[in-house]
Amino acid sequence: MRVGGEVVWQVPPLSVPHPAVARAKALAHAGLIAWERLDFGRSTALSEEALALSRELGYKEGAAAALYSLGMVAIYDQMSAEDAWSRFEECLVLRRELKDEVGMARTLQKMGLIMVMRRDFKRAQAVYEEATGLVQWTGDKVGRVVTLWLGGSPLWAWATTKVWRVCAGKALT
Repeated sequence: MRVGGEVVWQVPPLSVPHPAVARAKALAHAGLIAWERLDFGRSTALSEEALALSRELGYKEGAAAALYSLGMVAIYDQMSAEDAWSRFEECLVLRRELKDEVGMARTLQKMGLIMVMRRDFKRAQAVYEEATGLVQWTGDKVGRVVTLWLGGSPLWAWATTKVWRVCAGKALT
């Protein structure tokens, strides 16, 4: 729109992603939806296809989303902390490059959970503190609740371990 020869409002050009990028994005989202529906096999297949296509295209957002879903399957279905860790670690690198603060916080939440499972409470606390800062910065209310809930896990697990050891020690004497 022009007022007195000056452009005061302009419609931005439509940006339609390359069909292969759109496919990679759809596959990555479908993989996460399948995980949410507890269809872990389908989630893995969709996410692996999304990851391969995203890597081929250099589409970092799709690769990060697919890696996150694969990490979720590894931790919740396969109970493989090592595989989940490697997926989340690679995902976090991409999300840092993309400056995706919400994605970084969500990934850090899951990495903290793995650290708690490994009883590495000090590192878990540091990761949860970083995630907490990110969710506060972005205003991600769901992420904040999840981070605070999971972030309490290191303290709870540490305390439970201490109590168990004291009780076990008394039972042995």
